[in-house]
Amino acid sequence: MKKKIIHILGASKFGGIVQYLVFLIERQLKDNYQVAILTEDEKIKSYFQENFPQVKIVTTKKVYKREISPFYDLWALLRTTKILKGYSIVHTHTSKGGFIGRLAAKISRVPLIIHTAHGFAFHEFSSKKATFFYSFLERLVSYFCDKIILLNKKDYQLAKKFKIGNEKKLALIYNGIDLKKIEKEKPDFSIREKLGLKAGDFLITFVGRLSPQKNPEILIRTMRELVKENNRKICLLLIGEDMGEKEKLLKLIKEFQLDSNVHFLDFIKNPIPLLKASDCFVLPSLWEGLPIALLEAMACSLPVIASNIKGNNEVILDGINGYLFSPNNEKDLKEKIMLLLNNEELRTKIGKQGKETVIKRFSKERFQEETMKIYNFQKESQSKKREKNISPYLNSFAKRTFDILFSLFLLILTLPLFMPVLLIQLFYFKNKAFFTQERRGRNFKIFKIYKFRTMKIDAEKLKREDGSSLYLKNDPRVTKFGRFLREFGLDELPQIFNVLKGEMSIVGPRPDEVLPLELYKDKTKFFAKPGLTSLSIINGRNNLPLNLRNEIESFYCQRASFILDLKIILKTILIILKREGIYNKQEVCDEKCLFINFKGRGVYEKIKYSTGKFRN
Repeated sequence: MKKKIIHILGASKFGGIVQYLVFLIERQLKDNYQVAILTEDEKIKSYFQENFPQVKIVTTKKVYKREISPFYDLWALLRTTKILKGYSIVHTHTSKGGFIGRLAAKISRVPLIIHTAHGFAFHEFSSKKATFFYSFLERLVSYFCDKIILLNKKDYQLAKKFKIGNEKKLALIYNGIDLKKIEKEKPDFSIREKLGLKAGDFLITFVGRLSPQKNPEILIRTMRELVKENNRKICLLLIGEDMGEKEKLLKLIKEFQLDSNVHFLDFIKNPIPLLKASDCFVLPSLWEGLPIALLEAMACSLPVIASNIKGNNEVILDGINGYLFSPNNEKDLKEKIMLLLNNEELRTKIGKQGKETVIKRFSKERFQEETMKIYNFQKESQSKKREKNISPYLNSFAKRTFDILFSLFLLILTLPLFMPVLLIQLFYFKNKAFFTQERRGRNFKIFKIYKFRTMKIDAEKLKREDGSSLYLKNDPRVTKFGRFLREFGLDELPQIFNVLKGEMSIVGPRPDEVLPLELYKDKTKFFAKPGLTSLSIINGRNNLPLNLRNEIESFYCQRASFILDLKIILKTILIILKREGIYNKQEVCDEKCLFINFKGRGVYEKIKYSTGKFRN
């Protein structure tokens, strides 16, 4: 049976990412994968339909937006979630495609999720606010994938610095190019004739999108100085799709009177013949992952000049196999171009060194082999993960983030109730409005839980036979106002502060009093933070004995997920409104009443016992 994999690109445009995919898909088809691509770009669609007819093209009809758009992003998430059902591997690309794709894959319970970061949304020139915001988003969604592939060391270091996945989850794999194919290509010298270049004239070529990221504007400004200071003709050839910059560039060209020196070519599938007919390649980007165009130019033995940013400076050793200039520095860029312009021997030497670098470090075969190892390694780790007793989501950053955000929301929402309740409690109990008690939390650690007091002082000493608390309907120990608080769960409100402190979670096993550990046959629940609500609360609340409650909570620890947490929260609200399971019944069930059934991927179907059916 073929393994089904889908690559998610979203709204990403045709560029280096396509070459990355071409090499990866070539190998996947060879290894008997059933491959699909989710893209909204027409050029990417037509390219793969023409060159890889066996690859399925999937689209979400223009719902992916490069900018943050809550409505479209939610719509894209819903559409993508529906599409991903049935796939065994999801491989996401780019920031937006990676964010939505990983969430959708997790919701769809795809067994293996991989993300390639083709450069983060934050970079050297980002503000502190932008860096904080985008690194937070990247850190959040890193918990929804199994492996993150970084294309350069700087991004790898940034991922570690901002805790975007742990070290075991991160993999540094450089891009590769098809050296054999490039070697076979012949130079297209006709381009020089079309541009009016003669022997001894100089052609500078740029390949990339005309976008602020690629920064082609600095090339126009630098050309003005180069043309002024040189007698020979110098031309700049800009090859790439317009992303809204061309009109501004044309105005500059007209202003600087460079109409005969600067020329545009729209996107072309194979720029290699033109690169081989050029004298120099320049890439002035402000940020990059690991640019394919730079590697291709070096493979053509073309001397290269690039901005000194991450990605570029991992390929180029300044003055040895190319030149680096300070980002956005016209003077520095002009000086580096002049070095090559006036020295043909240096151009040959630099070009030769560049080609040797690419041959040693950036071959297509090396890239394919290292990336395919990720799939195999992760499949092994997935099977090991299933053998563990608890869900990795329980102690994840994603769950902690949700706990904080939901607790703050709950605190704001209940503040109009919190203050009146506190005043009434102070009236009833003077300085003892709150009840604190030691409970056993994650890793058996003892902590103090907060509640609004509902009983008379010292009344809580009466216990059940198994040591757990006893709740009776007409319990004389409970105050009238305390009974009201219990019925609507308001006595638990102060536990929001336990959640914010990190001692508890919104959803988790309910925290037991400090009982002897010998009473617990299964101690799984103690490897998760206790919860403000739990699976046992929506399946009997206080009607359950300790042993049965422990069974249900151990199950939760094994199957915990964001979706299950949402279900538990919603059903907790319903149970509180219905005021179910507040007090202990005279008859309770034991372990023999517990029936566990599974369906599909091991989803819990039901637990049936004397008080009703399991809710999930």
